[in-house]
Amino acid sequence: MESDDEITINRLELSLERQLKWIQGADAKISFIFAADAAMLGFVAATFKWDTCADWTHQITALLALTLLGLSVLMASLANFPRTTGPKGSIIFFKGISEITPEEFLNRVQKEDTSGYINDLSAQCHRNATIAAKKFKWVQRSSLALYFGIVPWLLYLALSFNN
Repeated sequence: MESDDEITINRLELSLERQLKWIQGADAKISFIFAADAAMLGFVAATFKWDTCADWTHQITALLALTLLGLSVLMASLANFPRTTGPKGSIIFFKGISEITPEEFLNRVQKEDTSGYINDLSAQCHRNATIAAKKFKWVQRSSLALYFGIVPWLLYLALSFNN
């Protein structure tokens, strides 16, 4: 029979695992957004010339597409930006571990009591949930800019092939 502390540790470890999967999910979405933005921006950049786009609708659609897709890239970059602050003195968080020697890390792991480990796990779960929430906020905004950018990009595409 598991003790209450063991149950709490198992719950927190599962929660931390879920938080890390959410972060991975956000990162996977960012890869798609970057690829789509790059392809669409590349097309406009390669084909747009002020002197051959005398029609103002062609120019406006190009500028709108470049603006919205550029914003999407910027917001995806903010989502992808590493967030490496974590609980101070943690024996779970990679940055905290990397700042001490292997001997000191082993010593702290061996001396950590159950209550301290539970507190560390809880703080790490909370920090990773905060990171996931920030990432998804920027992924959502980047996705919206991409979706709104598709309309002027398609219009630009149509105008480019009709001229």
